[in-house]
Amino acid sequence: MSFIISRMEEQKRNKERFNLFTEDGFLTSLSLDAVLHYGIKEGSEISEELMDTIKKEDTVKYAKEKAMEYVAYAPRSTFQVRQKLKQKGIDEKSIDETISALEYYHYVDDSEFVKEFTKSYKGRLGRCAIVQKLREKGVSPDVIEDSMEISEEEELSSAREQAQMLISRNRGLEVQKLRQKIYQTLTRKGYPYDIVSTILSELEDD
Repeated sequence: MSFIISRMEEQKRNKERFNLFTEDGFLTSLSLDAVLHYGIKEGSEISEELMDTIKKEDTVKYAKEKAMEYVAYAPRSTFQVRQKLKQKGIDEKSIDETISALEYYHYVDDSEFVKEFTKSYKGRLGRCAIVQKLREKGVSPDVIEDSMEISEEEELSSAREQAQMLISRNRGLEVQKLRQKIYQTLTRKGYPYDIVSTILSELEDD
């Protein structure tokens, strides 16, 4: 089976893509690069097999472009990129090929993502909260465990800074209520009980 292209229209919202039609109606849309590469024009006869090849190549190219736009804006996990491409209606096989290419060139690397994410948040949140956020972004527990770089000393220092800010903002608050506020805030921010307990003991000593 083959198709004869009876009409080609430039898309209104994307001047880099063309809608292709046969006498039976809409056939597919292709990028300008694909049209030029395969010399497609009105009156061209294209076999079904070749059209399948062109569409697959074009879909992967489109997926890579969208993925690169997405990761260029901010670091992303593999899961986030995959979900973004699914939202664009891209098939699983094309997504897999795109993810493999991005991983090969290190545009997507969950291990590095965990390290950078931890570096950004470890001054504001405890380990538990950071782990939870990473899981929400689809990073596997094993990768988180192997790649997270935050020491107990760093976590304690961060919690201490959070407590000092609360003390500065609530100087008129009675001690018991201040302790309760510190406990609730640090717990909510993912600091473990032993660190929260240490901070409260320091407050009591002061």
